[in-house]
This record gives sequence, structure tokens and C-alpha cells, in this order.
Amino acid sequence: MMPWLPAALIVGLEAAVPMMIDSRSPGPRQDPAVVVDAKQVIALISEGKYNEVTTRWAPKLKDALPAPKVEQFWKELVASVGPLETVGSGQIMNQGEFVTVVLTLTFARGSMVGSVTYDAEGRVAGLYFNPKQ
Repeated sequence: MMPWLPAALIVGLEAAVPMMIDSRSPGPRQDPAVVVDAKQVIALISEGKYNEVTTRWAPKLKDALPAPKVEQFWKELVASVGPLETVGSGQIMNQGEFVTVVLTLTFARGSMVGSVTYDAEGRVAGLYFNPKQ
């Protein structure tokens, strides 16, 4: 059984309403480079490079999730599930003007789903961590 987890970190997109997801859309929004970038975002966070990772944030995310909040959340998460061990392959989903990369994150004592959402300019507009079902 997975230990207690801090509340999921859900920050970013203005409306928290369900969106139609069409991962079949062709074009650059399916570029595998976005998966590489999302993995880099997770790596920077797990390495404690909170100031560096927040330089990638969209303006609204910078206000909502500054480096000290990222640090606090990550430290609470690691205290709960242990250090990050692996980041799985990513799935790309188009959501209107946003692109989300969904990754499986394996920690020492459990797994989570991490999502990194990008705006049309390629800036991180949302960051989500939820227990894996």
C-alpha cells in the first residue's frame, strides 16, 4: 500500500475544467522533443534546481508556483514516497492550445503520474502530480 501523499500539486491552466483530448492530431504538437523537455523539467525538480526550472514557467505559473513552493512540495513528496528512481516514457496529449506530456514517475515507495503542460509558446503552463491508479 502506498503511504500517505501530500495533496496533488495542480497549478497552471486557468480553468480546471475537463478538456477534449485528441492525441491523434498531426503536426509539431506531437513532436517527441516535448517529451524530452518534460523529462528535463522533472529532472531539474528532482535535482533541487528549483530556480532554474522556474525560468521555464509561463507568467501565470511563475506567480502561482515560485521556486520556494516547488521546493516545499517536492521535499514533502520525497518524504512521503522516497526519492525519484525512474521517469517512464511520455504520452503527448493536445488540449486546445496546450500540449500535455504525461509521465509515469517511480519513487522508492510508490508511483505517480506527472504531467507537464505547455502553452503555445512552449512555456510550462501547468504541473501536475497524482498517485498512479
